[in-house]
Amino acid sequence: MPTAVTKKLKSPKTEISEITKESIVISDDVRNKAREYVLSAGDGLVGSTINNMIKSRFRIIYLRSHEETRMVNFFKEVSICTGYELFQWDCDRGLLEVHGKEKFTPDESEVNEGDPSAILSHIIDHARKHSNMLSKKKIPQGAIYLLLDFHVFLEDMPQVQRKLREFVETPSICTIIIVSPTFVCPPTLEKDIALIDFPVPSYQEINSCLQKMAEEVSVKLPEALKEAKEKEEEIVKSASGLTLNEAGNALAMALVAERRFSIPRILDEKKQMIRKGGILEYREPRFTANDVGGLDTLKEWVSLRKLAFKEDARSFGLPAPKGVLLLSPPGCGKSMFCDVMASIFNIPLLRLDFGAIFSSHVGDSELNMRTCLRTAESIAPCVFMVDEVEKGIGGVESSNATDGGVTSRVFGTMLTWMQDKVASVFVACTANNIIGIPPEFMRAGRFDEIFFLDLPNEEQRYEVCEKLLFRKKRDSSKFDIDAIVDVSKNYTPVEIEKGIDNALFMAYSDGKRELASEDIVKALKMFYPLYNSRREEIELMRKWAL
Repeated sequence: MPTAVTKKLKSPKTEISEITKESIVISDDVRNKAREYVLSAGDGLVGSTINNMIKSRFRIIYLRSHEETRMVNFFKEVSICTGYELFQWDCDRGLLEVHGKEKFTPDESEVNEGDPSAILSHIIDHARKHSNMLSKKKIPQGAIYLLLDFHVFLEDMPQVQRKLREFVETPSICTIIIVSPTFVCPPTLEKDIALIDFPVPSYQEINSCLQKMAEEVSVKLPEALKEAKEKEEEIVKSASGLTLNEAGNALAMALVAERRFSIPRILDEKKQMIRKGGILEYREPRFTANDVGGLDTLKEWVSLRKLAFKEDARSFGLPAPKGVLLLSPPGCGKSMFCDVMASIFNIPLLRLDFGAIFSSHVGDSELNMRTCLRTAESIAPCVFMVDEVEKGIGGVESSNATDGGVTSRVFGTMLTWMQDKVASVFVACTANNIIGIPPEFMRAGRFDEIFFLDLPNEEQRYEVCEKLLFRKKRDSSKFDIDAIVDVSKNYTPVEIEKGIDNALFMAYSDGKRELASEDIVKALKMFYPLYNSRREEIELMRKWAL
């Protein structure tokens, strides 16, 4: 690809023939490489979509993205594979031509090219030249105008709106591309502007950044280059969802701090991204499968789907796992097992705070939900945890009468996303009660499976006691676990843990003596389990599960 040299254009009065002093010859090999780059960008679809829109003579395309440099590089490749001229504008440097060999020196008659109105006049003049050529059945060379910083002028400058309307109505092979992190569009232009959310960098884009960085440090850190090749997939996935700049910073931070591409260091950058939103919580998995007593069937089911997150699983034809709904009485380990799933899959865990979704401002609740879902997709693969979901979506049926339909719309957004998502976002929902969950939430296609976590039986309580005593730094072989199991019938794992904690308090207050089995038995007998007060509800869930 030829070196991109920018040159400043003369005033809008400059003839089109003066703009391009000489054409640049591009080989087929360079053009094909540019086309491959465009078609592999982002989600693999956005490149072909934009390419087709430009060739279809869309007049104004609005790209929502925080990555200006990435957008400029992307359109350099687009201009190569389409053969279109590429111009770039910002409010500081004015209008620049990319891929030129000469640099024009501004003269005294030149207008202020930082003025958006003047630049639009220049673009309209260009479009009119195209229109004249098209009327004579001549095909001019296409042009792409990439406008940065332009969103700040769209609402408060009527002359800018008028000139954009004039540009839209002028037939030409010119396309304006507006790049901005936020979508700003006055009502007068909303029918003339096509909006595209540019996806986060693809696997190939991040891998290219990784390999380039590894080559640069290969002399001083040869192990880093070796690691970048051997653990390529794990490192790239740990940086997925970040912008190219964020990914580069995270990789560089890992090299500086640990002289290798440390995945935990890279994941720290993701935590920063999640914290900025305030609605999702990025959580490190606190438990592993070894910390959970019982639930062998669920453990086996989750372990079987671990490989489905690999890249070659897509090629094999495996669909990305959708998720699971865990239903049980409170205290049976649903939330804990969400941590376990993230640990087994070795992917990040995001916890949705449903309370933070809802806002008093009209439209903000729906926007918050869409933002959360986009964030989850951007850092996929991940576990997306929705704890006690029945409380978050409760009242959907009466939403129109109580909150103007906000809950219903938020719920509908989530349902549609769960059904249609293609990203590797594993949705893990927990619920304490089947009552209050709309049937459409549990229908086939939303989840891979629904599990009912019943109160532990004798064998499971024995294993739970062993795990809990080990967690409390006690040797389970020194305790009469059978006695604890006998007295803890119909107790949840959390209630058994409460009994052990109460027994520890008793032993500590009694001269810091060693904990005994009798202490635990006594502590368990001092309170009644939840089953005694919610028996009908639990039996109803058991009946439903069977």
